[in-house]
Amino acid sequence: MTRSPYILSALLQGHEDDVRSLAASTSSLPTLYSTSRDSTARTWTRHGAGGWQQGERVLKAHEGFINSVAWMPGEGADSKGFLLTGGQDTLIQVFDLDASSLDPIETLLGHAQNVCALHVSGETVVSGSWDFTARIWSTKDWSCVRVLEGHGAAVWDVLALGGLKGYEGAAVTACADGLIRLYKADSATPLLFKGHTGPVRALAKLIPDDPDCNLFASASNDGTIRIWNVAGDLLTILEGHESFIYALVSLPSAFGGGLASSGEDGIVKIWDQEEGEQEQEILVPALSVWSLATLPNGDLAIACSDNLIWVFTRDVAKKADASTTESGTKEGEIKLVEVDGVTTAYQWTAAGEWETLGEVTDGKDVAEGGGTSDGGGKTKMMYEGEEYDYVVDIDIADDKPALKLPFNVDDDLRTIAKAFVVDHKLPESYEDQIFAFIDRF
Repeated sequence: MTRSPYILSALLQGHEDDVRSLAASTSSLPTLYSTSRDSTARTWTRHGAGGWQQGERVLKAHEGFINSVAWMPGEGADSKGFLLTGGQDTLIQVFDLDASSLDPIETLLGHAQNVCALHVSGETVVSGSWDFTARIWSTKDWSCVRVLEGHGAAVWDVLALGGLKGYEGAAVTACADGLIRLYKADSATPLLFKGHTGPVRALAKLIPDDPDCNLFASASNDGTIRIWNVAGDLLTILEGHESFIYALVSLPSAFGGGLASSGEDGIVKIWDQEEGEQEQEILVPALSVWSLATLPNGDLAIACSDNLIWVFTRDVAKKADASTTESGTKEGEIKLVEVDGVTTAYQWTAAGEWETLGEVTDGKDVAEGGGTSDGGGKTKMMYEGEEYDYVVDIDIADDKPALKLPFNVDDDLRTIAKAFVVDHKLPESYEDQIFAFIDRF
């Protein structure tokens, strides 16, 4: 099956730090919800030809980073529903989006560390935390009905199986101990899914609009995506990422279907999971793509470490232009977007528009956010008063700022990685991962 490729539709700007999580409503009016390390949750709505607009409501009910978000429908066709956010402060906050107040209507207590995952299915909410547990909550009274224990490390993602026949009330967890666990409602012992060789970071139900589909995907720091059925059988392995994979999302069947993945390499990959093949690769100018969400109209939103939300579409009528792309921060600001190997440069003008500069044909020959050219078409980057070929962010922990690592292409990268580990008093095991990351440049 030939599917139209994704193209850039909009850049949503408003957060002041990494955008960590996204959720979309199922209403006819495309609406996104985002959370960030800036301790806020924000709403974004696309108003037809008028493009995307940020909502006036900025929710602030957490101390520290907000790392997870989920949307839940309300009662009635006109209801905006509910928003759930999970934070570094161990809390899950519940907001009534129809209420005038910005305060949460409920605060769910129980987790002892960062709440990094939320998933809603029917009247059930599943949460995952660094405290080595997942919890199942009832939306009827917001009580915790079960604690899912037995994990050997942080629970990075969760998946409620909803009304799947034979698995009503079941939940799947992705753990940093490299295992996936499926907890059935009538069993105290989880089914273990073994195969990944690194922490499992993401889960996604395949063909989510088919209630009888019993397949799901998992992604790991080992750079692979694995397709399973709920009985525990491994069906397919998708390979192509060269770094940690942070997010997975299934694409709507009505708009071509497929699976999207993203991670530490700043790359979003579009997959035909049935054929086990990659269909498209999108590279954005951010170190990390933290989260993915699909909208009912088939568009794909990605949350990045550059504080932006990037929206891609398969509909050429919604292709990014001056009227649909969010504002830049200053005149002359440059954004580079690479789709299937073709990089296009956009510049923010004094007239308040994104102007297409054209395709970048000789590496990054347009400087992003400052820096100079070495005369050969490659941008130099400034760090502490000196110029380097690259200055990259190294994320050590979700609750700490990224560390800057400057280097030049002719440096001994193994020595650079080793010195970085020593200087920042990191575990020796980090050396190989850092070396593998900078060796790609």
